[in-house]
Amino acid sequence: MKKEHKKSAEKDKIKLDETNIQIAEELNKNGQAPFSRIDQSIGASTDTVTRRYTKLVQNDFIKVSIQINPVILGYKAILNCFIAFLSQNRMETAVENLSKIPNVTYIVKISRDYHLQVVALIKEIDEIYAINEESMKIPNIGKLKPT
Repeated sequence: MKKEHKKSAEKDKIKLDETNIQIAEELNKNGQAPFSRIDQSIGASTDTVTRRYTKLVQNDFIKVSIQINPVILGYKAILNCFIAFLSQNRMETAVENLSKIPNVTYIVKISRDYHLQVVALIKEIDEIYAINEESMKIPNIGKLKPT
């Protein structure tokens, strides 16, 4: 009976050497730089850059993401609010309600004087007031501090 070779789910362990660091730095300058340009910049072959890039991503040394440009999409400001609750017992419901407010893009639990940070993208100034009003309708909110 022939044994089947199963592909290991483990990641190929890599070390951050100078070449890997140079690849990451080049991608940090321009995340869309073609590997053929990176190879010239760091003095390695395109195959080396491709292989190393793949291993860097697989081993979570670098993460590929997309970042929007809010200005081009018509947003003029970013509203950053801190919220404190009277009681943290129903915070999950409050987060659910906050996430339904138009333009709210980011909610994160924090500590100290406030419990949540809420970020919204703003096209018109009246949206700031609308977000404030909608937030204060949510039961259990004690303080809301826009910054």
